[in-house]
Order: sequence, then C-alpha cells, then structure tokens
Amino acid sequence: MPVLTSLAQNSSTFLKEILFFEPAAMEYVAAGFYFSYNKKMRIWDIAPKKLCRNHLLGEHRELHAIWSVLTKNKKGYSRHPETLRWKGKLAALYSRHNMLINEMTNRGYNHNSGLNQKFATGVNKQFVLIDSRKQQEKILRNKKCDCKV
Repeated sequence: MPVLTSLAQNSSTFLKEILFFEPAAMEYVAAGFYFSYNKKMRIWDIAPKKLCRNHLLGEHRELHAIWSVLTKNKKGYSRHPETLRWKGKLAALYSRHNMLINEMTNRGYNHNSGLNQKFATGVNKQFVLIDSRKQQEKILRNKKCDCKV
C-alpha cells in the first residue's frame, strides 16, 4: 500500500509507483502539496476502537468537513492533502464514517449526523496513506492520550 511522504525523499520511481496504484494522487503533486503540511486535519487509517474519545470524535468532525467539501464543492480545505486523498473515494469515506458510528454507538454516544448515501460513489477502499499505520500509531502514542496504540 503506497504511503505518501515528503517529495524531497521520493524518487521518480516512487511517484510512478504511487500513480500506478493511485492515479488520483497526481492531484497532490499538481496542487503543489509535497506531503509536508499541517496535519491537524486527519482521517486516521487505524481501527476506530483504538482511538480515544477525543480522536474518535475529532475524526468524525473532520470526516464531515471533508464530506461537505467534496459533495458540495466547497472551497475551504478543498486543496488540503487529507481532502484530496478522498476525492473520488466517497464510498470509502462513507464506509469509514460507518465504522466511526459503530464505535461511537458501542461507547454509548448518540449519533445524529448521517451522510447522504447517494453521494457515496467512487472507489470503496482507501489505498493512499499520508502516514503509514505504524507512523499513525506512533503519532498517537506521542500525544500521550488514551488511544490504545
């Protein structure tokens, strides 16, 4: 599974490999994003059951923001790498939302913000990672929160 890292660390071979597996990744390059950005906006690629309350609810909020940008053609964060990696993958984003809702329900949280399934189109699996799952777990461990990583 390709992992996007700093362009300075990438060879042309790596970029060709990314584009072979994920042609939409070209938008990252075309947009001038070189995968080093403020990572405050994040959809994690690890199991929701591992996330602490803050990261679970925070991801849910960010997912809705990305969904809104992509389904309503909003400008805010439309060129952010986290938004771009979900372009053409609304079915996968919808699936991730369902995973988050299931975990929220398991924890006893109420959920009243569904997504319109008619927009859940495109690829149903996310193959592009900004950070590997191991890197994401390390990021969470370093936050010293209650995530189970």
